[in-house]
Amino acid sequence: MVMKLSGTPEKVASKYFNVEKLKDFQKEAIDRVIQGRDVIVLAATGSGKSLCYFVPGLCLNGTVIV
Repeated sequence: MVMKLSGTPEKVASKYFNVEKLKDFQKEAIDRVIQGRDVIVLAATGSGKSLCYFVPGLCLNGTVIV
């Protein structure tokens, strides 16, 4: 299934979370979620894991379950 993006991950992160630049692991995880692949993110508290879940949900049209 091809999902239509309502914005780029970088623009969404900037607009809603005031994040100027995504970290490499965030970009990779977000891209994989948008591609419809399964992702597990293991990172320290406060490292930005939440963006890996929130940003794809805001980028994709339709309902996203996290």
